[in-house]
Amino acid sequence: MRGPQTAAELRNRVSRMISIESLDHFAALTQPLLDRELIQRLPPGSGSRAERYGQRLCPDLHPVDSPAPPAPSVFGGPTTAASPTLPSRVAALESEVERLRRRLHSLAEKLGERLEEE
Repeated sequence: MRGPQTAAELRNRVSRMISIESLDHFAALTQPLLDRELIQRLPPGSGSRAERYGQRLCPDLHPVDSPAPPAPSVFGGPTTAASPTLPSRVAALESEVERLRRRLHSLAEKLGERLEEE
């Protein structure tokens, strides 16, 4: 699970693997998991009326009371511009690109090829 989720969210995600016709059907499917204490019912999150479900295999993985974490960007980190690591990550990536560019030119020279500059 991706942290505490409502029955509707879980039903939507699970529907990729199995058809769940109704929330009653969903409740029947989750009951054995609740009985074995693999998942737990949670009170609604802030701004919501729907109760949520959370996994119990690794209880500290997703804090129950905290808001959902921001979605990661394409590059794997949070999408905040004020991220303290962003400038250092950009500098490291620029350095890596420059190193790879030099290496590519060196290989092209050894092969007798000429690279087109953009």
